[in-house]
Amino acid sequence: MLLLCRLDALRENRWLAYLGRRILPIYVLHVMFVAGARIVLVKGFHVDGLAVVLPIIFLAGVFGPLLVYHAARALRLQGVLGLG
Repeated sequence: MLLLCRLDALRENRWLAYLGRRILPIYVLHVMFVAGARIVLVKGFHVDGLAVVLPIIFLAGVFGPLLVYHAARALRLQGVLGLG
């Protein structure tokens, strides 16, 4: 893992750097988005296939918190909400 971190291709990746700077809101909020997406898929749409559910809850767990972070930042509430 340490050798992978030394690769220039990973060190200069803008997307990974962006996610690294936003890791606190992702960490704090991901459980709510993952659980919510899973509940909607399984209970609402009766979708329980792992190949369908897993990518959707992964994306919800990353992009949901980022949306909340940017909304809180636009409203200048990220400090009040504990998002950095």
